[in-house]
Amino acid sequence: VDFGCAEILGESSFITDSSSSLSSQSSAIKKVRRMGGNTPAYSPPEAQVRTTDPILPSMDMWSLGIILYIMLTGLHPFDLTGQATDEEIEHKLRTCDPPPLRNSPITAHLSESSIDLIERLMDWKPTDRITAWQMLQHPWIKG
Repeated sequence: VDFGCAEILGESSFITDSSSSLSSQSSAIKKVRRMGGNTPAYSPPEAQVRTTDPILPSMDMWSLGIILYIMLTGLHPFDLTGQATDEEIEHKLRTCDPPPLRNSPITAHLSESSIDLIERLMDWKPTDRITAWQMLQHPWIKG
């Protein structure tokens, strides 16, 4: 992740969000940072079209899916040649051009369970994306 874009945020940079739920604290109120700069290669599709939305945990899960894909294949899912520009990656995200996961030589060595986890982390619909708690319960994580 490109921490060169990181900035120190004051209290005014946060909003209160009670719409997301945690498994044992469904009514917990937490603060989430408003959207600022992002690194397109790790940003979810919704960050490409709604840049003023707050950063939510589902966005972090997407980024984790990208990182897991890279760790298991050695390639970025939206830049398989290593030559794509930020604009090309953003275009793939805006047009819902998903990375090859099944029936691909790139992922042929991966277990069904690992592919399932990546798919759930990188679900195009943020509300359907796996949560951190659900990820910790996933068979691939539990081994």
